[in-house]
Amino acid sequence: MIRSNSSNPPEVRAADGATIVANRDFCGKLDQHHLSPLQRDVTTILQVNLGKKCNQACSHCHVEAGPLRTEMMNRRTAQRIIDLLQRSPKIEMVDLTGGAPELNPHFRWLVEQITDMGIPVIDRCNLTILLEEGMEDLASFLARHRVHIIASLPCRASDEKSFSGPVTGKAPAACYSIWCTTLPGRNFLLPVKSWSGTTGSSCFHATGSSSPGY
Repeated sequence: MIRSNSSNPPEVRAADGATIVANRDFCGKLDQHHLSPLQRDVTTILQVNLGKKCNQACSHCHVEAGPLRTEMMNRRTAQRIIDLLQRSPKIEMVDLTGGAPELNPHFRWLVEQITDMGIPVIDRCNLTILLEEGMEDLASFLARHRVHIIASLPCRASDEKSFSGPVTGKAPAACYSIWCTTLPGRNFLLPVKSWSGTTGSSCFHATGSSSPGY
């Protein structure tokens, strides 16, 4: 690394030219941007990571989740989440993530307990999990409990190799059409809109019967 000659502010330049600020005066930086004093607000959303096991192994995954990961939240810890929620009336939403949170054996128990308390649940779902063996009723379960599904998807390229990992071939089907049971005897097709470009992504929210029918 090469130290900059400038003394205001002190900097360190990495070999690739990136600038690393050496001055760690966090409070001073807040003052500079008129953000001081920094105060904690009321917590209204609780995000819970249920583990690092996933049916996919994506190179961009920031938690390096995958099929071979074994770190999973146990029932004792899951119960502590419920205990915490019972003591935290300000929590308005619980956000379940992973890995693929649905692979945790206590996922459905948690969803049932949380929704029974009247607290909405977000499931950060990769969608392909809905097509895995043993998950045939997952979409119906999520719709029945009015779970909000948030999915971030890769751009659909003409070359299906853009979907890599153990679910190759399943991803296109999951990305573009998901059947969810919203009410007895009523199904709707939930389309996923994609953006063009190699780094595009798609996101949608689904809350059972509150979603528009198609």
